Amino acid sequence: MACVMDMMMPLNETSQGVAFSVNFVPEGSCRSAAVPKRLESPRKVIRSPRDENMTPPRTPTKEEVAMRARTRNAKRSAAVAQLQQNLRDLQMSKRSAIDAAVSQAAENRSAMLADKKAKAGSHFEKVIEKGQTSQRQRQEALDSQQKKLQEAMDLISEKREACLAKICDKASSHIQDVKAKVAEIQRRKELESSEQRRKLEETMTSSSERRDTGLSDKVSKAQKQFEAAMSKAADLQQQDKVSVAEKQRLLEEALNTSNEKRAALLSDKSTRAGGHFTDVMEKGQEALKNKAEEAARQQKALEEKLDQKTACQSASMTERRSKAGQHNEAVATKVKEHMQEMQEKTEKLRERLEEKSQRQPARKMHSPKKPTAPALGEEKSEEVDASSEEQSGKGGFGCVIS
Repeated sequence: MACVMDMMMPLNETSQGVAFSVNFVPEGSCRSAAVPKRLESPRKVIRSPRDENMTPPRTPTKEEVAMRARTRNAKRSAAVAQLQQNLRDLQMSKRSAIDAAVSQAAENRSAMLADKKAKAGSHFEKVIEKGQTSQRQRQEALDSQQKKLQEAMDLISEKREACLAKICDKASSHIQDVKAKVAEIQRRKELESSEQRRKLEETMTSSSERRDTGLSDKVSKAQKQFEAAMSKAADLQQQDKVSVAEKQRLLEEALNTSNEKRAALLSDKSTRAGGHFTDVMEKGQEALKNKAEEAARQQKALEEKLDQKTACQSASMTERRSKAGQHNEAVATKVKEHMQEMQEKTEKLRERLEEKSQRQPARKMHSPKKPTAPALGEEKSEEVDASSEEQSGKGGFGCVIS
């Protein structure tokens, strides 16, 4: 078995308890390790002068000390085990409490979600119901308004038709009344004329009956009366004709005046329309003229700008051409000078190479063939000539006049 050391160091202190560090040692070293070092060292006893005559205390043996340490370690290990058990019980109780709280929270969450879902469903149903109710009310209001408008239109059309029918009835009744009055007047006139004729005939018959008694006088009287009656009848007929002609004339005058007014109104409207048409035509012609003048002005301005641009471009072209000619001349002169210098240099180099070749000994004539100095000089001169020709070509023909 293992032995528990004397020292237990606390590692961490939390709300759940205190964690200790316990060191265990093997069984062979238990006796020596269980006893603290301070007990193994010889104990120094400080005696006072008063205790010199007293008996010295008994020193405990190693077995007693070890037994005491074992009992103390056993108590401490039991306390540690109890603490660990209490810690496990506390952890289990807290874990069960946490699990219960988590399950309760899950149940509460599910209940809250179900409640929210139910509320959301009821709110959605209420919203849908309200929307349908508002749409139905709006449709009913539109139907009622349309019905009211239709009723109002029907009432207006009925009133208009009734008014037109009333006006037509009044006009027809007035025409019938006029016709009846005219017929009554004609009938009265005919009755009066027939009555007068009848009276005349009666008078004529009476005069014919009385002719036997006083033929001459009565004939003369009858003739006078007949002439008077005939004149009266003729006057009456003439008056009737005059009255009818007067009425007809008045009607014709009224018709003529209405026709004249209508013709005047139409002529006035036609003159106004003609004046408006002429004004519109004049304004249109003026607008076209203004547009043509504006287009001509813009065309003239564009032509002037184009002339100015062409003049500026021609001036710049002439200036560029003059500058390009001057530049080409300068380049040509420089190329000529450079070629002359190069020719002079090549001549000098050839003279030097010839002098060097003449100074060389004759034994070098039989040596392996190698590029001699004159050949190198000739190649250099050819390269120089080619470069000078290229430069002259670039200088003479490289400048482009735009």
